[in-house]
Amino acid sequence: MSFETFAERFVGQYNLFLLALIGKYMMARARRVTAGDIVRFQTDGFALGRAFSDAAKALIEEYASSLTSEPNGDELAVLRVQRQRIDAYVTVAIGEGIETLARALFLSSVTTSINTPGMKALQSKQLDDPQFLLRDSADRRWDARKLMRAVARDFAYQTLIRYQVAEARRTGETQAMVTYPDANHADNGMLFSLENSAAMPTFNDIEASIFHPNSTATVTHVHA
Repeated sequence: MSFETFAERFVGQYNLFLLALIGKYMMARARRVTAGDIVRFQTDGFALGRAFSDAAKALIEEYASSLTSEPNGDELAVLRVQRQRIDAYVTVAIGEGIETLARALFLSSVTTSINTPGMKALQSKQLDDPQFLLRDSADRRWDARKLMRAVARDFAYQTLIRYQVAEARRTGETQAMVTYPDANHADNGMLFSLENSAAMPTFNDIEASIFHPNSTATVTHVHA
């Protein structure tokens, strides 16, 4: 499975969660909303969230298995570290999605003291088209679907790169090469050391500039 395919399938699972959540929200709004309705919505929402979380975990395991059927200790350590971030975003996304719609339900259950046409229009938009937003690690607000796709792609990409580096080291290689789909890329063919070497840059030296979240570069083994 490619890292792009993983990202698409992951965000597809997240979209299914949101659609199911919106369905519960619309059912609750179909009648006069009470405090009990909001509690029931939250309970149902967390059940949907657990289903999404389970689907995400299964997809992560499928992706990891597609990279190697028998991961060694280094590769398992890589997967454990990379999973921490995506697991955290799944938890936050579930909670924020439920809270966004629970707030909208509460808003629909109260009568505002401001009855101007503009305020009514604003309230109607908030209720009929709630926006799902998440914050990234730099505290920037994103459309939730876009951020979840970016997080999923970065998880899959960074896991792939580190698996490739770990495999090269496991086979005893001392250097590896950066490879891009575009053979004319300026950094295509760059060699880097898998050890602490003064003769060429190491993986740590080029990690941020070459293997950044939007990169398409991969690691090719070099038999020195």
